[in-house]
Amino acid sequence: MFFEEFLKKNRNKILGYLMLSEMLNNPEAMETPLPQAFLSDERLETLKRWLEDCMPLHNMIADLRDWDIHLAEGLGDEWYFEAVFGAESSIESWAEDLSDFFIRICDEYNLDYNQGSDHEEFENIVFEEALLFLKEWRYNVFKRAEKALYISNILKKLDNTDLFELEDAFKDTIKKISKEDEDEDDSHNLFRTGEVNTSESLESEIMQKTIFELKEITETALSGDDSSLANAWEEICVQIQYEESVCWDVYDQTVRGIVAGHVEELSEEDKIELWAETDNGGEWFYDQGGETAQGPPICEDDIVDYIIKEYLYKEAGDWSNKRIRAFLDQQYLKNK
Repeated sequence: MFFEEFLKKNRNKILGYLMLSEMLNNPEAMETPLPQAFLSDERLETLKRWLEDCMPLHNMIADLRDWDIHLAEGLGDEWYFEAVFGAESSIESWAEDLSDFFIRICDEYNLDYNQGSDHEEFENIVFEEALLFLKEWRYNVFKRAEKALYISNILKKLDNTDLFELEDAFKDTIKKISKEDEDEDDSHNLFRTGEVNTSESLESEIMQKTIFELKEITETALSGDDSSLANAWEEICVQIQYEESVCWDVYDQTVRGIVAGHVEELSEEDKIELWAETDNGGEWFYDQGGETAQGPPICEDDIVDYIIKEYLYKEAGDWSNKRIRAFLDQQYLKNK
């Protein structure tokens, strides 16, 4: 892949940054690329639009676009590009700026997102939405740019094709390729925390990947022509938050199939770490008393059940956006 080739070609330069960061005790020695210092106004606007197209759609923060409110205009270019390309350790700071901006817009336009929560609780909810928005946005940018740059690198050899012109001309193709290659590697962790080292981050990683894939499923039972729901993930959310439909088993089996696929790709070491968190795994390790002559009898189904129950469906129970709220309101009104 093009991104991997870039890393290979710049291996020693990146190593130099790493060594310098260790010597300075500064894990963020690499400066954030700020395009406004190098691009013309026209090219800068093209890049902004491209990045905006990568923004997640199913999030409270994404509702701002429905009001024609753009983050680059409201928060400035420096915030905009730092939020996308800046250090992972600073993402909470950018999320705080974003949540403050969202609440300010709500107050200015009298948008009723609070729905009875006290001010502090509402601030916490918006911050979590802002943080998730930035994480998904970074992931979308990484995946989409990786594919676009790869294809652009090939076509430039033929006719000097420009990245953003390529994106316009081959948008549907790139989108399709990105989806097909979605589970080729574990690049999702690159946009979040770098290398995954703990079982907790593995669980969250699989959860986020599963949510991303469920959002790609748009032709399902509940999202008919008259439905406000956009995809299978939103349909799962409303069933968790309201009641299960007659098709629930199909949704559940779909979720289990996706999660099982990601679990199967894990290393044996990662599977052991995750299985130790399950009821059966924890009981087995407890019975062994820390001493065993052979490896643990890992059951991947236990891991799948654990991730779905303790992570994915709990996330679905808390997930909200305007489509989910509209659907739930409609159901409550029908049953009054």
